[in-house]
Amino acid sequence: MSKTLTLPYRSGLSLRYETVVGLKQVLAMLMLVSITWLIAVLHLAILARSVYLVVGVGLGIYYIRRSPWQYLSWVLWFWTLSPFMRRICDYYSQPDTINIVLITPNFLTLLMFPSVITSRTLLKRKEGAVGLLLLVPALYGLCVSFLRADIYAGAVATLDWIIPLIYYWYIIDKANYVEECKPYLDVFVPLSLGIISLYGIYQNFYPPPWDVQYWNFFKGEGDIFKEVPMFSVMNSVGVFAMWLVMLIVLSLNIGGIFSFFAMPVALLALVMTEVRAALGTLALALLLTMIFGRGRLVSSLFGVLIAIMVSSGLFLALDSEVSSKLISRFSSVGDLQNDGSARVRQELFFRTGPEFIESHPFGVGIGAVGKGARDDKGRDKEKFNDLDSGIIAPFVVFGWAAGFVYFFGMVAVVIQAGLAAWRSKSQLAFVFAVNAAAFLMTCLFTVVIGIQGMIVWFSASCAVAIEIATRSQRNVMKARREYKDWRV
Repeated sequence: MSKTLTLPYRSGLSLRYETVVGLKQVLAMLMLVSITWLIAVLHLAILARSVYLVVGVGLGIYYIRRSPWQYLSWVLWFWTLSPFMRRICDYYSQPDTINIVLITPNFLTLLMFPSVITSRTLLKRKEGAVGLLLLVPALYGLCVSFLRADIYAGAVATLDWIIPLIYYWYIIDKANYVEECKPYLDVFVPLSLGIISLYGIYQNFYPPPWDVQYWNFFKGEGDIFKEVPMFSVMNSVGVFAMWLVMLIVLSLNIGGIFSFFAMPVALLALVMTEVRAALGTLALALLLTMIFGRGRLVSSLFGVLIAIMVSSGLFLALDSEVSSKLISRFSSVGDLQNDGSARVRQELFFRTGPEFIESHPFGVGIGAVGKGARDDKGRDKEKFNDLDSGIIAPFVVFGWAAGFVYFFGMVAVVIQAGLAAWRSKSQLAFVFAVNAAAFLMTCLFTVVIGIQGMIVWFSASCAVAIEIATRSQRNVMKARREYKDWRV
């Protein structure tokens, strides 16, 4: 049972222990950001990056020893803010391609590894076995990259393909603590939603110099950009839009009234990103909630409808040029032949179609897609920096056999999450399952790895963990009834 802290009698307000800890984490994160920023301003970027990593991991060790969800909520803040802090450190020094600030969330994720490999309960839970359908092909793909001498690319690609899978087993292993997740997320979701949405909108109209410098560095030599697309605190527009969608979907059951107030601004920011795949993902999640949701989730949909109306009013209040640009962007859905991004995806499909896969039946390894491909300059014809298809990518990376196992594993994990939500009859589990299902559908437009893969495995495992905890509680109650009957 969670503790409750009562504030002074005049306030008449009581807060759960987890909520207080979550608020303290926000203050700790704010202090870390401020200290890192101050050190960077003094042109001590190397020290600033080191402080950010060491303090983040140090507090991660502290939290993971206290509670799994204190640790997980702490890690979520680093997934949110690390790209932004990378830009701050780079702004006051020379930009660095390999940046320890950016991979701090991955270092924090590795703290789960000892718990996973030494767990005894995980081996007894059949739900964990489904994840092997993802892990085994990923390890195979890593071996392929090493055999093809793509050692550096394969090692870097591990950040995309393997490390996010750790969330799946860790959360299932800690299912007995899953009741703590909601109060911690009640703090993280609305605050994160409001912060990144407001900063994104501000960035769109008044791009800060560190964002402009990053975008010019990211694009490389050529034109000097004075404006940037709206990627807020993330590294790219697409990732920012998908992170927004995740937070909006979780807001259906998490964050309460605070998420409701943040949602209109978040919806406006989502539209301004111009990422149609993200809007489609949100629409699918809301449709699934409308069809299968019940109880409080149905009333939450009315809240979303009100938020959409408010965000529409904010949209109409935007500058006319911005409004016209957005309308033109989304109207191109009906004319894909003249849509630039649709043509690029079509060309990529033909480039990585059956002919390429047949010529590489055992795959080209995980170093060919994702961070490994971007950082490796060799074998240009077999590196796919912008492969925007999570359906084709597994077969390119793993070949026919292992690719099918990996693709089947993605579907199986999400189906298992849906069944867990149905069996547990938990609205929170349902929201997590909807989030996982909607994000899996983005495989039509992007590869579900890295932070997007983490979203899917994180959400699916939370739904499964809730069902495991519910089942355990039912078994305990059943055992108690049997014991009572025996006594009688």
